Amino acid sequence: SVGRSDRLVSPTQAMVWGLGRIVGVEYPQRWGGALDLPETMDARAVARLAGVLAGAEGEDQVAVRGSGVFAKRMVRASSADDAVNRGSWQGRGSALVTGGTGALGGH
Repeated sequence: SVGRSDRLVSPTQAMVWGLGRIVGVEYPQRWGGALDLPETMDARAVARLAGVLAGAEGEDQVAVRGSGVFAKRMVRASSADDAVNRGSWQGRGSALVTGGTGALGGH
């Protein structure tokens, strides 16, 4: 999903998206990309889809919506936002946890 108003309607679609990403890593010579389209296409979404298919975005995994074309990004939290070390972190949105099963995972 792209935003709060973009509700998840098909968990199966999410699984297929994940499978497609793995296939792209395992067989990069056959990878063409993945598009997530809205449930109903309006004129703006169609125009944006045409731009993505023409290669204007330069991305291989995007969600096309009437409001824009969205690609995944991961950013490092700034030191001002680093509340994890102060013990007051409140999750919002998605979070990537690495090393969660190691020596520190139980703490």
